[in-house]
Amino acid sequence: LPQGISVATPMKLGQDGYFEHCSIQGTWKKVDASTLEISYGPHREEVHVSVVYDREREVETIGLCGIRRDGVSFWAKKVSE
Repeated sequence: LPQGISVATPMKLGQDGYFEHCSIQGTWKKVDASTLEISYGPHREEVHVSVVYDREREVETIGLCGIRRDGVSFWAKKVSE
């Protein structure tokens, strides 16, 4: 995911393997029960998926996190349907 991903910026993860975040478009595929691989442009990243608690909205939601190959960590949370 791009450096500086914002939890307030929507990320669309389609069931067909397509994802979109801001102006970035790419593909994703399931690696195992808790890991996705996303690809965009020349980049390929592993993303770990888990249930997290959103304290701002006081609900459980889906969380994504990982470390890019250049060492930058990222995280995101699902904020809407």
